[in-house]
Amino acid sequence: MTGVYDSGSTSLWSSLQTIRLAQARLYQLNGEGATPTVISCRIQLCDVLLGEISGIRANLARHIAHAREEARFGPQLHS
Repeated sequence: MTGVYDSGSTSLWSSLQTIRLAQARLYQLNGEGATPTVISCRIQLCDVLLGEISGIRANLARHIAHAREEARFGPQLHS
């Protein structure tokens, strides 16, 4: 069985970096008031966060399903 971080580690770390950058930008925007431009930027950053979190969740769900399959049927060779 492979670990969560093995095959998808690049994707996972890329998502985590994107989350960190979006979060930092959101914190920067906190002091800029509530202009239409700032609100639009916040919404876009929240969309980025939701997309990355959704992607991580989907990858973990696939990993869990694969791990359960291996536990039930044994390791499978993939062609």
